[in-house]
Amino acid sequence: MRKTRIIDVTNVKKYFFGVLVCFFSMVCSFASDDAPNVSTGAYAKSHHIEIEKNKDGVPIKVKFVSPDGKRIKSLLFNDVIIAGSGKSLIYQASYSTHRDMGYDEYERELFNAEAKIQWRKRWKSFPGYESGYDEEQGMISGWFEGISYNGERSYVTYLSSAGIYNLVVISETGKELARAESTELLYDIAISPDGRIVASKLPLGSGNHEYQRILFLDVDSGKTKVVKVEGENWEGEFNVSSRDPLLFGKILLSYQEKVKPNSYKRFYVKFDDLPEDIRALVQNKGK
Repeated sequence: MRKTRIIDVTNVKKYFFGVLVCFFSMVCSFASDDAPNVSTGAYAKSHHIEIEKNKDGVPIKVKFVSPDGKRIKSLLFNDVIIAGSGKSLIYQASYSTHRDMGYDEYERELFNAEAKIQWRKRWKSFPGYESGYDEEQGMISGWFEGISYNGERSYVTYLSSAGIYNLVVISETGKELARAESTELLYDIAISPDGRIVASKLPLGSGNHEYQRILFLDVDSGKTKVVKVEGENWEGEFNVSSRDPLLFGKILLSYQEKVKPNSYKRFYVKFDDLPEDIRALVQNKGK
């Protein structure tokens, strides 16, 4: 397990504001061709996860189904986060609030397609109930969670009693693979389809004007980088292609100019080549 600490204090009240748009979406179109369809349970010859919907088409349950079509186990749809590949899911086993002691407690379990629990863990997150917690400010306990498309790596974020935001990446066996720590709020978390890169927005930086910043965590090395996104609208996408080895492990950043709202420029960048300021990519484009 590798650990990286980020210390860069900014007023977290500002993270909702500013003209920059920066969000992440996991790109699954490059995933392996043999990924099962979790909506229909496409492969009858293997264990798989199906989504059960009501008459209005709203998901209500997830079903673990055996190769012979028998239901092994069911869980409420709203209690799970399913990997896009249908290989596994995170079950939100329990949540409890302890305002008198200033923390929330989360218990999570990872199930594979055979409905077997791969790991069970608990975390405490301290949102600061006893020290002026302001719901209008939009602050939450710092808790976010997710799972990679291939189902092999999961992440959680929580706020420690010392006021440190923790981003933890976990393997499918429950091993902690990497951790990043920050004195600033981590939010809008995204994980690449193979779980090798995790990214998070940080609160807006300030100077002559506000600007967006993105924290990238390379899970394999445990290294982090904070990238500055200033002056333009940006959209960050992860792309990990199983079909094209030349793109494997690269981050796709999509750049949109304010004056050309329908025009995008895209850059494939390895983690080690991420610049401190995204504008460096724009300036070097075509060189």
